[in-house]
Amino acid sequence: MSGGIFHILTITKIAITILATLTVSSGATLIDGGILGQVLREMANDALGVEEMQAEYDKVSYREDSIDGPGNIRELANSLRTKFQGPISALTKIKDAIEDDYSSFSSVRSMTQCCQVVEATYDKRFSQEVNFDKACVTVAGQSSVNKKFPTARVVEVMKENIRINPNLKWQYFGGEDGILLNYPAVKPTGVPDCDSYDPRFR
Repeated sequence: MSGGIFHILTITKIAITILATLTVSSGATLIDGGILGQVLREMANDALGVEEMQAEYDKVSYREDSIDGPGNIRELANSLRTKFQGPISALTKIKDAIEDDYSSFSSVRSMTQCCQVVEATYDKRFSQEVNFDKACVTVAGQSSVNKKFPTARVVEVMKENIRINPNLKWQYFGGEDGILLNYPAVKPTGVPDCDSYDPRFR
């Protein structure tokens, strides 16, 4: 039996003994409330140490701190700006590369289709097997006749982004013609064949 439980049982036993003594000594079935109150107060102070506990609480000093609301808001804003600055910078670089090279996009596919990716290694950031050496493309089965495949420069920008900021994850570019560029290269799950998935209806 633990010390705490033993202590409580001892106090309870003392209280019962006191009540029984008061009942016998009074020679009646009623107990004097004043006497009982005094006994309980003494028991609270002597057995439980209520007054000593209160005295310790009274010694505790409290300090009231003022909150700098505007300063906290500025600090939070700076923290969020730093957190999103990397991804926004990466997105801007991809956008610039696509705009610069769009007229050079080829109608001939030179990249591996994502459904055919075989060389991949498990990466815990992506929770699946990926290939950082290359990107892959998904071509919709009903894609436009006039396809536009991104240039190798766009892929190099994506690689550089993840070298600068290893916390980045998927980088995409999708066109209205049904072409989706994905970096790093990854084989999609639950896709029976290369023509069964249309990235325009994700």
